[in-house]
Amino acid sequence: MFIYLKGMSFKHGGRSSLANTIIDTSSGTSVAQFGRVPDGGDGFALDPTGSRLALGFASSVEIYFIQ
Repeated sequence: MFIYLKGMSFKHGGRSSLANTIIDTSSGTSVAQFGRVPDGGDGFALDPTGSRLALGFASSVEIYFIQ
């Protein structure tokens, strides 16, 4: 099982930005980090093995292989 942590940035306070992160809940390790989903992105999915990330758009899907 995986959990998605939505990234954020801070304008004030000297805090650093946090990337979007996908965590493997069985090990507690990060399996993927990525910047913002491109404009128009409708969603994303991670395959059960944690090796591929799919970003969905209205008429297309981008697949990323995670190492």
